[in-house]
Formats: sequence, structure tokens, C-alpha cells
Amino acid sequence: MSRKTTLRLLIVIALIFLVYWIIYLIGLHQVKKTFQNINDEETHFSYQDVDLSLLRMSLIIKNPDFSKGKKMHITARFVELSGINPIALLRNNAIKASSLDLDAPYIMMNNALSTIKSDKSNAQGGDIDINIDNSIIKNGHFKIFHRDTTLVPLESINIEGEIKNFVLNRETLRGQIPFGLSDFKFSLDSLQLPVDSYHKLFAHQTKLAPDMLEVKYLQIDPLLTKEKFHLVIQTERDYMNLKGALLKIKSPIVLSKQNKIGFSSEMISLDRFHFDIYRDKRLNDDTTIKPLYSEMLRKLDTHLTIDSIAVSNSTIIYTEHPDSNADPGVLEFHKIALHSGPLSNTRDAKPVHIKIHSSFMNQAPMKVEWSFKIADTTDFFNIKGSLSNVPAKSLNSFLTPVMRVKAKGALDKLYFNFDGNSTKANGAMQLSFKQFDVEIYDQETKKIKSLLSSIANMIIGGKENKGMVKKEGITVERDPTKSFWNYFWLCIRSGLFEIIV
Repeated sequence: MSRKTTLRLLIVIALIFLVYWIIYLIGLHQVKKTFQNINDEETHFSYQDVDLSLLRMSLIIKNPDFSKGKKMHITARFVELSGINPIALLRNNAIKASSLDLDAPYIMMNNALSTIKSDKSNAQGGDIDINIDNSIIKNGHFKIFHRDTTLVPLESINIEGEIKNFVLNRETLRGQIPFGLSDFKFSLDSLQLPVDSYHKLFAHQTKLAPDMLEVKYLQIDPLLTKEKFHLVIQTERDYMNLKGALLKIKSPIVLSKQNKIGFSSEMISLDRFHFDIYRDKRLNDDTTIKPLYSEMLRKLDTHLTIDSIAVSNSTIIYTEHPDSNADPGVLEFHKIALHSGPLSNTRDAKPVHIKIHSSFMNQAPMKVEWSFKIADTTDFFNIKGSLSNVPAKSLNSFLTPVMRVKAKGALDKLYFNFDGNSTKANGAMQLSFKQFDVEIYDQETKKIKSLLSSIANMIIGGKENKGMVKKEGITVERDPTKSFWNYFWLCIRSGLFEIIV
């Protein structure tokens, strides 16, 4: 190669390098200027360093730090954009990239649950057009603090995720969900949610995709010991502890329509949980109004459409300390299997039908059928069912502390059928037995009321009854400060009281 050829080659290389360097400096200046333009009185964006590669058409932002007042703060180890389209950026001021890697993001939000709304004022700003084919999130962490400071923050750690076809523009910003996507997958080691001021929910090993949300282990933990809990609360309320639930939500869809969030799913299933509930009736009553489930669902701010709900292989143990010095009463429901047909709070929704099978006190088969119509403003419902082969000792664990009645023998069958609404319920009960006696105790002295016990046993065991006692026209007035389950228990209690006492 001659000297002239070599010199020409060196000049060409130098020119290419110079052009590359000029373009690099211009590009880097434009990037930094764009980041600087983000800052205003409320919004602040900073970073440690920016690395732009024209050869790979990539951009790495090291230690980015974004904040919006005191409401939001986002940091990360780095963000890397690859496959940037230079023509779209220069001609259309649009960011189009083939991939984005977000490493160790930490997102903190304050009062977010009460402030996340569609901000139409943002729609008046300049054009925004961001399209990323594939986004990867690694080792993420977020925490949301509530306006109610007594609630634990919503928090999740070790978030791994992938988003396909991420889109952010003025149209998406008008919605309550400010971005669009075609597909996604997320996994979370642990998710913490507030239940109320005294309990929190943990979701462990959570996986989320368009076709399924799965939680391997769901639990509800109290924040205080039972002793401290009852020293703090002013009125009676449930002390809860749930362990071991496997939750699956098939085809979960969240939509925004008419300023209202909508949620739909083909099926929600819960499997293998153990739920302990304790209530101390010696405390003052909670006199707030408790709507029935139909009213709660009807007035919910979220449109629900769930094709079916299933619960299996689960246990609920309810313990109630009566408003006396008696020992606590216990109700146990084992091997719970629940199935619900379609549940929706839309105007044209069909009535809800729920079937429940369980083992009462882990001894007696129990069947319940419960139906109601969410759109019915009278809150009409029907609940019916049966208990089979019930040893008296299974009933005594709750009847004796709560009703001052002790039973002997066994019930072959107990049937109940009640229609009700938001104010009262009417129905019937029937007892079928071979040998069934009762002892009625005085609430003050705790001694047996011999005469009343004898009369009750004469009525129950009279020859004309032939091992069967039926009572119709049972009427119960609802206390609106109590829950549906208290209402249902009053129906059963009133029936037993009218038959036995």
C-alpha cells in the first residue's frame, strides 16, 4: 500500500471518528437536555451518569432518581434502553426501542390509594410517544404508604417481570391505568397488604400473567397479641389468623370504564386454608351499620364479573366469648367445599347461588344453599340446609356458653329454611332424633332449671312427635349493626330456642 493510499485511509478513519464523536456529543447533549427538561417546581429527575452508545444504539442511565413532590419517589441501579430508533427520535421526538432493562427499581408512594386518579390536565401538555417492544424488570421493590397511618404499607420485594409492547402516550394517560401493553409476566417473593388497622395480609410466591394470578401461600396475621388487641380496641371486633391458602385467579382482567374500575375473572379458587376467628362479646358493641353482602356488592366502586368461586379442603374455627363469665363457645367447620355460580354487580346480573358442604365440629356433615340477588334493593335472600348425625357434645361447645343449654344424645337431622331481607327473616326448622334431651341452666347461678328442663324434654320427646319436632313461622328481626352471619345465627338460635325452650 502506497503512502498516499495509507494517508487517505487515515484521513477517512479520522473523519469517520470525528463525525462519530460530533454526533455522540450532540446526542449526549440532547439526552441530558431532555432529562433536564423534566425538572419543574414539583418534579425532579437526576442521575449519576449517562452512557450513550451509537454503535449499539443503547443508552444506560446510572442511578436514576425521580421524584414528584412527596407523593412519589423512584430510584434504580440503572436503566438500559437498547435498539433505539434514531429516525423516530430525531424526526418525531418519539422514543422507540426494542428493549428496556430496569435493574433494582425501588418505588415509594405516599397516599397513593386515595390520590390515583385520571389527571386530565396532563392531557394538555406536549406530545408523548414511548414504545418499547420488550421491558425487563429485575429485583424490584415497591412500598405504598396510606393516608390512614394506622394501616401497614402495601409492600412487595424481589419483583421480577417482563412487559411486552409497552406504550405510553397522551391517550393512555387519560385512563386510570396510564399505559398500555399486550402481554406481561410478574413474580413476587412477598406481597404485604393491609386488612385493617390490626391485621395484615401476606401473599408469598406470587405469579401474575394475563391468564392467571397464583399465590402459593396466603396468610393473614394479627399485628398484636390477643391480649394487647383487646386492650386497644374500644368495641368488639374479630381477631383473625389465616394460614396456608393457595389462591388462583383465572384470566384476571382489570378495565377502566366510566370513571370506574372493572374486574372480571373466569374463576377464583382458594384451597387448603385454616382460618381462626375470635370475638369477645364482653366488649362494647360496634354500633356502626353493617350492610348485607348484596348491598355491599351493589354499592361497590368496582364493577365485578366473576364466573365462579370455589373453596376446598379448608377449615374455619370461630370462638366467641359470651358477655358473661362462661367459657368461650366454639364452632368448627372442617373440610369446607364451597362453589358459587356467576357473581356480578352489573344491572342485568343473575342471582347468586352458593353451595357449601362442610363437616360441623369435624363430626357432622353440613350442607348449605344460599342465594341472593345483588340488584334487589330489598336485599332478599334464601338460606337453607341440613346437619346430619350430630352428637350432642358437638352442639354443647357453643350452645352451653351462649344459650345456657346442654344437650344429651344426638340429632339424626336438623333442617332449616329461611327467607329474609334487610329487616327481618321468616322460616322453619325441623329436628329428627331417636334420643335427645336438654338441660337448661340459670344464667346467674349456672344451676339446672329442673322444671323448665323437664317441660322441654316432654315437648321434644312426646310420643306424638315420634322423634321429630318441626317449628314453622319462626320470625327474626335483624339488628342492622350486626353482620349477615350474626343474622343467620339468630335465625338458627331462635328456631332452637322455640323448639327446646
